[in-house]
Amino acid sequence: ARSYYRTAYSEPLLRAIAANVERLSAPERLALLGDEWALVRAGTHTAADYLTLAAGFGRETSSGVLDEVTARLGTIHQRMVTAQT
Repeated sequence: ARSYYRTAYSEPLLRAIAANVERLSAPERLALLGDEWALVRAGTHTAADYLTLAAGFGRETSSGVLDEVTARLGTIHQRMVTAQT
């Protein structure tokens, strides 16, 4: 995570990474989340792709990583979820 490039993973690979995300260090997890969110913002990936990855962070213990995931989930909720009446 010390360079200036983004890594784009396919949806099946995102699922595989999400299932094994605990094997990465906290900085690597942050970089992974940042890359995926940047791809969503650029229109290269979808919010569904981000959610596929975020699903693997259910047991996250790093507050910095949790802050990143919850901030992006909040943005998805605010901009993409419609109220049901």
